[in-house]
Amino acid sequence: MTLHPSQDERIENMAQPPSALRIPQELVLSALERLIIQGNTKLGAKRLRDNASLHGIDLNLVWGVPGTDDAGRTFVRQVCMVVPGSGGTGMCFLSIPREEGRLGDRPTQIREIHAALSCAMRDLDQGTPPTIRIAQVLMELRHDWARPVCEDSGMICVGTLDYMRLDYNTARSLQSTPGFDDPIRVRPFSSFRDPDRDEILKAALEGSYEDTLDCPELCGLRPMEDVIASHKATGAFDPSRWWILTRNDDPVGCCLLTHCPGNQSVELVYLGLAPSMRGNGYGKRLLIHGLSRIDISEKVLEVTCAVDRRNTPAMRMYASLGFTPFDARQGFVRSIG
Repeated sequence: MTLHPSQDERIENMAQPPSALRIPQELVLSALERLIIQGNTKLGAKRLRDNASLHGIDLNLVWGVPGTDDAGRTFVRQVCMVVPGSGGTGMCFLSIPREEGRLGDRPTQIREIHAALSCAMRDLDQGTPPTIRIAQVLMELRHDWARPVCEDSGMICVGTLDYMRLDYNTARSLQSTPGFDDPIRVRPFSSFRDPDRDEILKAALEGSYEDTLDCPELCGLRPMEDVIASHKATGAFDPSRWWILTRNDDPVGCCLLTHCPGNQSVELVYLGLAPSMRGNGYGKRLLIHGLSRIDISEKVLEVTCAVDRRNTPAMRMYASLGFTPFDARQGFVRSIG
């Protein structure tokens, strides 16, 4: 059977799938070479191995399809590496098809990538490691082979994410008109007392998920406690940069901003409103309110965010503030267990 790399292909219908396994430590370096896409792959793989622990990478969580070269040496043909994150997440990094003779033709490589990802999902389902409750993949749009590979491994597509950015100084200078009047108020997350504030944030998030256009497939896939933990783990969490929108003291929205020193950026981790607050400009006012109050002594170049391309009201709002797209990814997720 000839496999054509399109979004309509289905790996599951192919006979004699490749044999994948969890990669033993003696082959990890070979596996990592398949994940380095630019420059000297051998040098890049060694650096990744040597610095893995600094980035939360567990080199025991690498799956792949082994093979032998013409000299009879064993190497790893295709790879899936899973990196545990906060909130029960596991980000899956996949090798990509290459023009390299020993790897075979493109359809063969795609089958083997699918085998590596499927093997990883089976092991995760069995509790290896037990901390991962949802697996994720983010792929560049040009890799059209990725959708069938992910979906035939049990994942669902959660949309195309456009990554947008705005000059930091421009963001700081934004002026909000009109502001907020009673009974609608904006309070920093830090102003709420523990342990009440996580419950208040939880209510704001849950309300914003109702009829959302931003990756609705994600709703209900994991406990809200995991969602909050994941948001807090992004960048350098500071509760004074998270804002809660209330009406008559009931949470009806939130704007979560965080400083990411490594990227010299501020990330808009989440912005959402309850249905009753949408369509009246409150989202824009809330975002400007948060951005205009950020004061960071370290060098910051830009504000970034990711938004589901299907969320046209949000896309229009960001564009009206001067945000411009700079990248895009297609997202896939799968519940574990």
